[in-house]
Amino acid sequence: MIYEPWHIWATIALLLLIAEIFAPTLILGCLAVGAVGGLTGDLLGFAWQGQTLIASATSMLSLIFLRPMAMKHWFSGSGVKTGVEAIIGRVAELTTDVDQSSGSCRCKVDGDDWKAVIKTQNITIDIKKGSKVEIIAVNSAVVTVRPI
Repeated sequence: MIYEPWHIWATIALLLLIAEIFAPTLILGCLAVGAVGGLTGDLLGFAWQGQTLIASATSMLSLIFLRPMAMKHWFSGSGVKTGVEAIIGRVAELTTDVDQSSGSCRCKVDGDDWKAVIKTQNITIDIKKGSKVEIIAVNSAVVTVRPI
């Protein structure tokens, strides 16, 4: 059985797309786009040199233009926040009174008790146990909060 060049290009493209599933960096996908370019070159009647040149150019163009655009839209990082990033912006309840000299206290969010530092313009305001605060930053095991 004799295979046409476009069969080979199609097989390469298919194998690269299957491999992209296991290594989702979109590099193998761009090479698959290049293989489709080589397939197109064969269907347009170019010799193997022209097909390879078209495949190379198509791969490079997809790496330069298609991959950054796809990475931006598909892997933008706007998913669900986890870990300490997830508590920023949350409302917590103070479990101790604020120490007027240092501005430190403790607060509870989702059942976890955290050491907290009050960020406010006027530290002399009286913030008592049970007050609600908003978490604005996390630094190691200390959260920075502001009164609501």
